[in-house]
Amino acid sequence: MPNTSGHLPQALLASLDRIAAERGTSRNRLIVESCQRAASSACRARLPNRFAL
Repeated sequence: MPNTSGHLPQALLASLDRIAAERGTSRNRLIVESCQRAASSACRARLPNRFAL
């Protein structure tokens, strides 16, 4: 899987770490899954109503 990098505020990282720990997953996996949901939602939002999922 290709890598990317970004800068996130410390408070956001702390929240992501807490959520990841609660779910028993990694911060990276949490971010990947969140991005996948956002991309999927954006894609569905562009579909005409007759194709809504």
